[in-house]
Amino acid sequence: MLKIITLLAVCGITGCALTPERVNLEVQHTSHITQHFSSAYAGRHYGYDAAGLDLRWQYKRVGADIFEGAVLGSCSFDEVVDHCEALAGPREVFSARIDVALWSK
Repeated sequence: MLKIITLLAVCGITGCALTPERVNLEVQHTSHITQHFSSAYAGRHYGYDAAGLDLRWQYKRVGADIFEGAVLGSCSFDEVVDHCEALAGPREVFSARIDVALWSK
């Protein structure tokens, strides 16, 4: 997270072209839909929740997002089953996404 803040500060001061169009404070949940509705996955947590900064760049119909944050969850154990998310926290998480707009108003 410190790297992103440093990059934003340097770009803000120098006015570089890499300054994102938008910076969001984001909370996200990542998982698979079947874990929520299938009895085969009952009691198991294969997803994770994270909070952090999302930087968005847009050029015409192509966009790019970089997310840097921290996983909010943790593992807990009992005699019957382990309850652990996909990425046991606290720990850093990074994701990058590229998208192309197919349709917009």
